[in-house]
Amino acid sequence: MARSATALAAALCLTMACGGSNATGAKVGLTPGTITLPPQGTQQFAATLDGAASTAVFWSIPEATGGTVTNQGLYTAPAALGTYHVIATNQLDLAQSASATITVQSGAIVNVSPTSTTVAINKTAQFTATVTGTTNTSVSWSVAEGASGGSISSGGIYLAPGTTGTYHVVAKSDEDPSRSAQATVTVTQPPATVTIHPGAASTPVNGTVTFTATVDNAANNNVTWSVQEGSAGGSITSGGVYTAPGTGGTYHVVATSVAAPTAHASADVIVRAPPQVGVWTNVTPDNADVSSNLSCGNFGATAATVDPMRPSDLYTQFNCQGIWKSVDFGSTWTGPINTGTHGADQNGAGGIIIPQGSTTTPPLMYAAYIRGSPGFWRSKDGGVNWTNYNIAPGGSRQDFYTPAVDPYDANHLLIAGHEMNVLAESSDGGETWTSVHIETGMEENGGTAFVFFVDTGTASTTRTTWLWMAQQSGGTYGTWRTANSGANWTKVEKNEHPHGASQIYQPGGGVIFMAGAYSDLGWGVLRSTDYGAHWAHVGAGTNETMVIGTSKKVYALYGWAIGQGQTVAPGLQIAAQPASTGWAASSTPASMTQGPAAMATTFDGTHNIILSANFNGGLWLYIEP
Repeated sequence: MARSATALAAALCLTMACGGSNATGAKVGLTPGTITLPPQGTQQFAATLDGAASTAVFWSIPEATGGTVTNQGLYTAPAALGTYHVIATNQLDLAQSASATITVQSGAIVNVSPTSTTVAINKTAQFTATVTGTTNTSVSWSVAEGASGGSISSGGIYLAPGTTGTYHVVAKSDEDPSRSAQATVTVTQPPATVTIHPGAASTPVNGTVTFTATVDNAANNNVTWSVQEGSAGGSITSGGVYTAPGTGGTYHVVATSVAAPTAHASADVIVRAPPQVGVWTNVTPDNADVSSNLSCGNFGATAATVDPMRPSDLYTQFNCQGIWKSVDFGSTWTGPINTGTHGADQNGAGGIIIPQGSTTTPPLMYAAYIRGSPGFWRSKDGGVNWTNYNIAPGGSRQDFYTPAVDPYDANHLLIAGHEMNVLAESSDGGETWTSVHIETGMEENGGTAFVFFVDTGTASTTRTTWLWMAQQSGGTYGTWRTANSGANWTKVEKNEHPHGASQIYQPGGGVIFMAGAYSDLGWGVLRSTDYGAHWAHVGAGTNETMVIGTSKKVYALYGWAIGQGQTVAPGLQIAAQPASTGWAASSTPASMTQGPAAMATTFDGTHNIILSANFNGGLWLYIEP
């Protein structure tokens, strides 16, 4: 049997400096607080000091014949029926103790867990009951105070009333209704809370955002609106309409409860200054994620395309998330816009492209992906609704990269298989596909080729003239050209593109720029003046992925699908048109951590604009001086 708390304290103080512990004065808690046991039954008690689990207590039983308790709190009931107590006392402050009540009885024994709890008004708590000493272990639940004290289901789920107070949940043995146990419930009024919607937003300078707020646990839902930074951070109306200042930055909209002024919530607002001329600007939408794995293996932004009939309208695609659109030349973005039929399938790694169309109808859009929802997709309403078409030459594999579109026929497409030796052609906008012959030397067995139409200036020969480029493999497979729709191919270069991306630039007149590595002429930018039949090296001797041009300059950059958290220096090179000479390296921001997966150009009436989708490095805009 445990010794008295006083005797134990005296013995302990002989060997340690009493009062030196931070447990001095700590209040003692004891669980369970009440319990019913059969004769000689056992119960493990647990003690806390100021709410933290602790063993620094003395255990004792005030009744001489009340059973035993070990120094670890394991209690054994006596053989005699009755009511007894277990006491836990703070070893360093004997004035602090807690007591539990044990009822020893025979027959049906009912216990409820937890024995006490606190619940907010109109909220729920789960109770459980155990019945021992009888084969029928079922109970009937009730609330001692009746309906004013709340209600409880047959499964022990208690629903608190709308009035604060102390109430009691009762579990009564169905076998012996004279046997029961109860738990104490303290019902409290929770503090008022404010929630603001949206929790974060972005807008251009002088733009507007509408916020709403909800208030819980207060007399009314009204709030007052303010801007934490004062007038320098913008303004907001009593209806929650925020107007951004003329200076970019991060500001904070605050909603404060009228009924409980200490309750408030805030939302971050990123105010974007317009992109500056001659500066690479990160225009990644705030609601696009380029750093998390998400559901499909997120390689970030992999598409950049312009509606040829609407130069202000730019589009991009973020892996696992969908398609975004800009109507102001890339400064601000809205999305995802793929909200209709099969919109959720526009989520894989791949890309989108828009062919020539009409100003009177929404743009036609093609997409293809290698994961997520792989395959070829077509939208006739600007990316809202989508239809999937099977690429028959792919068989059971439908993982393909973005198709190439004939500049003279929006329904004429070429598409290359992802890490498979498949090249396919469609003449009906992707509804049906036929296999295209490739030479044995083009069978890469693991790499992914990119294929391009060569714009000869006439529709008939452009239709049959293509350029095919292998993924980098040491120059083994290289670049091939056909002038008869693949019936015959000629290897015109050892140049090969980096993993996951490639893009050529055709300014016209037979000139083509392509980029890559392993050419015998040198790595980097190559230039042809005879529609790709012959090539010359013009850029610096470093690996590059794609070439893009404006009316003033030609740009080459390096990027590949390296993945999240990794960096790839974009390796920007620039030359003035016609870019046959004069190539020079140029800097990019340190925050541009990866190079492009796709690029596009447009013209706003004053400046050429470049949009670059830089994988997990985000979406970037450059306004050419």
